[in-house]
Amino acid sequence: APSALTDAVIVGLDVEWWEWDKDDLTELGVSILDTRLIPWTATIIQALSSVYTYHFRIKENAHLVNTDLCPGSPDNFQFGITKFINKEQARDMLLKAFTWPLREDTSELRPVIFVGHAVDNDIAMLQQHFGIDISALGCIVATVDTQQMAIEAGIRAKKQGVIGLRDLIGWFKVDVDPGELHTAGNDVAYTMIAAFLCAHKATKIIYPHQSVIKFILNRLKYRDHRLVDSRFGTEVFCTLCDSEEHMEQDCKEFVLCEKCGLYPRRVDQAMEHKTEKCVAGLKDLHSQSASPMKYPIPCQDCIMSISPDRFSKAYSHLTEDC
Repeated sequence: APSALTDAVIVGLDVEWWEWDKDDLTELGVSILDTRLIPWTATIIQALSSVYTYHFRIKENAHLVNTDLCPGSPDNFQFGITKFINKEQARDMLLKAFTWPLREDTSELRPVIFVGHAVDNDIAMLQQHFGIDISALGCIVATVDTQQMAIEAGIRAKKQGVIGLRDLIGWFKVDVDPGELHTAGNDVAYTMIAAFLCAHKATKIIYPHQSVIKFILNRLKYRDHRLVDSRFGTEVFCTLCDSEEHMEQDCKEFVLCEKCGLYPRRVDQAMEHKTEKCVAGLKDLHSQSASPMKYPIPCQDCIMSISPDRFSKAYSHLTEDC
């Protein structure tokens, strides 16, 4: 009912992990729309302009950057200020994002509408890495998946299966640099935009002209984000030495990888990272693993296929080899 929705909070989430091991969570993107801040008759410009997006990199895994199978750009957040947090802080942040007191004098929570793209993956990650069962929070009144919204709006994937985020926002002529995607903060922002655009199309409301969408994007990207800065984490963190006094590009600390120093082909990289942050060593370890998943990142066509046979083989090959 409209009266209930005036108290709702719409929360979007995107989770990114290292392409070589899904156990290594690297980024979290959270978008929040507090419906108390907008009138019930709000236009799509008013609504989306009230969305605030936060991007967090997990300190323990911030040195793990996807470059091979599913390239990402964790330092290319377009909608605010990237913060570095540890896993404990990340759990606290997520709980706060999903639990909003109805009033100061009550323990009752405001209703939350959870939005995601392939949302089941994000729900599973919350449970696995943070022990958060969103169904047990008692405040989630609806879970919205933009892949399902696209189907209901009559938007089909270019290939068999459900649609990817890039193709979905591209359908609405949203101009996005491919280098912005697979960054958790950017992905969740575009997911929220896609959700509103899909809702407009599904309800036969004329969706905004491309110039309006461009205006919304510019407004979200270039406003003063420090006015709504997250209180979690720190802006400064060195992924080489773990200092909170400088960034990686300014690091003057001596670091040495004993593993790379043993291999002639990697000796030039030995003074670029610590032994415990040796990405090449981790890749070697995973490539020798007897894991049934040949590739940590699945074929995007097969993982989204409605065919059980193709779905079961998604981790056996890359998209370009399908």
